[in-house]
Amino acid sequence: MASTPGDADILRAFRRNAVHVRRELAALRAQQDAERQDGRKAVRVVDGYIQEEGWVERYRRVSTPVRRAAMENDKASLRRTLAALERAAGADGAGNTGLADALDRARRVAADVQAELDSVVSLGGRRIARGEMFRAWMDAAVFYDSTDRQRPYEEMVATHGKAIESMAAQLTEDYAGAVLAVDEAAALALGEPLILPPPERTPPPPPDPKEKGRWKQILASLFSRTAIDD
Repeated sequence: MASTPGDADILRAFRRNAVHVRRELAALRAQQDAERQDGRKAVRVVDGYIQEEGWVERYRRVSTPVRRAAMENDKASLRRTLAALERAAGADGAGNTGLADALDRARRVAADVQAELDSVVSLGGRRIARGEMFRAWMDAAVFYDSTDRQRPYEEMVATHGKAIESMAAQLTEDYAGAVLAVDEAAALALGEPLILPPPERTPPPPPDPKEKGRWKQILASLFSRTAIDD
């Protein structure tokens, strides 16, 4: 199938969002590495669960651009971008082996993540789809000040337990990895460098939950770490 006139716009929108995914994922992993190396973590224990200082904020920041990529109707959608890349690779034929190789890798990484999201897990004797868990986590992380957006995740944790939190966090990192794999192919298709300069205007950081005492309590409940006994 030939490329459409809007494909380049889709790829550019995806790449602009991928800049934020790359930056926030790198910051998240850098902090994780630093904590492992020095052996020191700012933690506290709440109701038998470990809470790491700043853990909520780190995942909320990476969740915002990841959620955009995971939404089908967003111009930065990962699936829409993969479809545009398929058309671009078809139009190039065999003349761009680099794009073909990068696209093949992107397909594999995206397919692995999607297979994980399509799978189910048994928690507390009940089965839950990982994709449902992931979507509820995304909404809870991004829209932490909305009661309606929080409710599905609150109910999920209440029903299935705190293990959901660590699973959803890992799915967030895995999906971010898929975004970066697709971004490599998009860079080749557009003839752009892989690492783009930071945008001229960056989104403002999320409001400090401390400004809203009630939401601070909700966040502490939603995003507490894995139980010590686990």
